[in-house]
Amino acid sequence: MATHHHRWRGRRAGVEPTPGIMTVTPPPAAGRLRLDDDNDLVTAVPYLVGFHPEDSLVCVCLRGDRLGPVLHITSRLDAPARAVAAGADACRAAEVTAVYLIGYGRADHVDAVSVPLAARLAAEHVIVLRMLRVQDGRGHVLGGNGHQCGLFAVEPGRSTVAGHPLLRGRVVYASLAEVEATAAAVTGDARDAMHTAARAARVRLDELRRGTALAGAPDRGRQRFEVLRLAEGIRAVGRARAVTGRLSTAAVAWLVLMLTDRDVHFDAAAGCDGSPGEIELWADVTRRAAPRLVAGPAALLALNAYLGSQDALAVVALARALAADPGNELARIVAEAQRRGVDRAGLRAAFTRTQPLR
Repeated sequence: MATHHHRWRGRRAGVEPTPGIMTVTPPPAAGRLRLDDDNDLVTAVPYLVGFHPEDSLVCVCLRGDRLGPVLHITSRLDAPARAVAAGADACRAAEVTAVYLIGYGRADHVDAVSVPLAARLAAEHVIVLRMLRVQDGRGHVLGGNGHQCGLFAVEPGRSTVAGHPLLRGRVVYASLAEVEATAAAVTGDARDAMHTAARAARVRLDELRRGTALAGAPDRGRQRFEVLRLAEGIRAVGRARAVTGRLSTAAVAWLVLMLTDRDVHFDAAAGCDGSPGEIELWADVTRRAAPRLVAGPAALLALNAYLGSQDALAVVALARALAADPGNELARIVAEAQRRGVDRAGLRAAFTRTQPLR
């Protein structure tokens, strides 16, 4: 098989969310990523999307020599025409010039999307650099008509691309299901316990409000309440970060309620660093939070996931946050940063108020 060479540079541009497609835009990185053969390309994909794909199609987009969004298409594989249209729309919105298409799974399942998508993109003057399908540890090279024109062994250990600065340090989950489970809401007894604790937290907040009320001076009373609520919120975040082990149900309920205050939320964001401990903390709180209040912890999880090179988890957490509260300011900032591929150091610096987003 003839080898192909391509060098990417990270880029900032991204694409607006497309229903049915997970979009990951890797931040810029120094140097270029060289792909010497198809095994290098397949080895790079899990690092780019953040998990090992299965029964899906991955579209690695480029704009010139810069890496653009990486599209992971799964939910519409049972409706190929809609999957093709959605993939083409996403590529058009990103103004891509070339793509790699890599399918995962059975030929009769995946090729029904990848082949017509390749034809659609070619008709729109997007170069399809390579079309592959991976199944049972073997790579199949496909021609424009979907016919197999080559085979290769998928051997990640033989590739060196994982050590490149663009991919090094990126967390790879076993599957998309594992990513989604990290931020999924608890059910059963755990959910019922959280509902009870959330009601108790609301009563506690009401008592705080009544305790700050001043007869004949409602404005001063409200100001006292806001000051005390901010202090309580900052303390709650600090205690949560200091606890060794899992937070109690009551602590989670109070923390989630405190995060509905914008100042508390952004103060918590200033302490995010993308470390495993931060991700574990906010993932746990996101899972246990009352669904209508989940935007606060989910946005913090998304920020930490992005800072910690877990872009797929950031996408999943943002989906939960924005579904609960489409106007959540922190979630919208993180979503825009990810859409643009803002570098992680720049994003963290913005929240610690040392420099603006770049």
